[in-house]
Amino acid sequence: MSPVTTQISRGTLLKRMQELETLPTLPAVAQKVFTLASDPEVTLKDLQGVIMLDPPLTAKVMKVANSAYAGRRFPATGLESALVTIGMQELVGICTTIGLLNAFSPWVPEYFDRRYFWLHSASSAYIAQHLALSDPKLSGKSHELFLAGILHDIGWIVMDYLAPDSVKRAYIMREEIREWSSKLERRYLGMDHVEAGFLFLRFWNLPEEVVFVAMSHHEPETAGPWKRHAHLLQLAIQLAPYKHPFSILVPEEQVISVDSGQKKLLTLAQWRERESNLVEHAKKFADMITGG
Repeated sequence: MSPVTTQISRGTLLKRMQELETLPTLPAVAQKVFTLASDPEVTLKDLQGVIMLDPPLTAKVMKVANSAYAGRRFPATGLESALVTIGMQELVGICTTIGLLNAFSPWVPEYFDRRYFWLHSASSAYIAQHLALSDPKLSGKSHELFLAGILHDIGWIVMDYLAPDSVKRAYIMREEIREWSSKLERRYLGMDHVEAGFLFLRFWNLPEEVVFVAMSHHEPETAGPWKRHAHLLQLAIQLAPYKHPFSILVPEEQVISVDSGQKKLLTLAQWRERESNLVEHAKKFADMITGG
């Protein structure tokens, strides 16, 4: 599905999106795990019953539990002990990430480096989830922030699939000018990745909160009642140890605030130093979950 020119209009991109015959969907088991995990009364045994319905996912969970990442002294011999090792928070991240990797695997990459895309998305999601857990006002929204984090750049996969030649041209331009912005995306791709992601995610019937937070990561103040969530996600994305070629970065000296009432304002560099252990754990999580 390659256009005849390297630039594409917004109308053409919209038309191609509307003409898609099959859309990637988040697997039912991953959706069920996410829904159950949001219930404060759920137990690991409840989740075990769901995960067992998906043998490949079960095998992956076992592999993770017995990996160096999990740090077990002795191998987990069954799913129940594997889930105890991993824990609720990690389990949601693992199931969601594996589900998305599988969902988009039929969309063969044209030019966009899918490996670094998922490394960036997974590490951003991990950091967002754990920053939320340490925030009294957002600790109950950690699963939603993980999902928003891993989906925040999904528009890039959509555009790479629908307009690969234009994405290639955009990459060449980025290398030439050594910078990138949403304005340049709209110029070369007809729309920016945020709009492409928003239009695509409408088909997934996700919670409105997740979609708006994910798609407000460059402009958190536009997230309405979820501004705090979006500011936290923006911080997580900037702290992520992996970046893809079109990542839009902010200067290390820029102040980033999650709470408008925050007394001590920190620059990105100061946040990076403060959360260095979290960033390192996020790198290990991303390496592990995308490593096959």
